[in-house]
Amino acid sequence: MPGAPSDPAPTNDARVSQVSSAWNLLDTPR
Repeated sequence: MPGAPSDPAPTNDARVSQVSSAWNLLDTPR
């Protein structure tokens, strides 16, 4: 169902990518 307002996928995806970037930054050796 394209464009379904209750579809959690897009929000979940954005969240996962945000968390991923955060971990990447923490993981980067200084």
